[in-house]
Amino acid sequence: MADRLRDVPAGAQSVPVLRSHAPTQDRRGLKYPVPQGGSFFLPAADRPTRNPREEVLDDLFDALALGAADYFRKTGAFKTFGVALSGGRDSILTLLVAWHAVGVLKAVDGPGLRAAAGELIQAFYMPTRFSTEGTRTAAHQLCETSACRCGRSR
Repeated sequence: MADRLRDVPAGAQSVPVLRSHAPTQDRRGLKYPVPQGGSFFLPAADRPTRNPREEVLDDLFDALALGAADYFRKTGAFKTFGVALSGGRDSILTLLVAWHAVGVLKAVDGPGLRAAAGELIQAFYMPTRFSTEGTRTAAHQLCETSACRCGRSR
């Protein structure tokens, strides 16, 4: 006992020790909550499954975003991602890839990603001869939703 007390500073107060000689409860009958699927480490078997096409498309989307983020970071030549929007599917997809790339660059998600995207993505509305008022509205709504700055090209 004296060996254990030599590390205690002089004047320190001791902590009271509670001892009980009563037997403890038998824990074999306790029921612990188990997640759906029966395992804490494996996903539930009844979770929604993705088909191989969805998995490939997700991987492709992640690869595009990673490539854009790596190019942005490694070259150091850009201050923002510039995305030309016509309001069509292809330009909207490009904006979403840039959005995901900002998440990769800044390692953020949710509200932090909105703020980072607002700083790092500059979108421009560039109509084509096929653009309509609807595509212009779609482009501006996407910028508003994603918190990206949006201007009009000249």
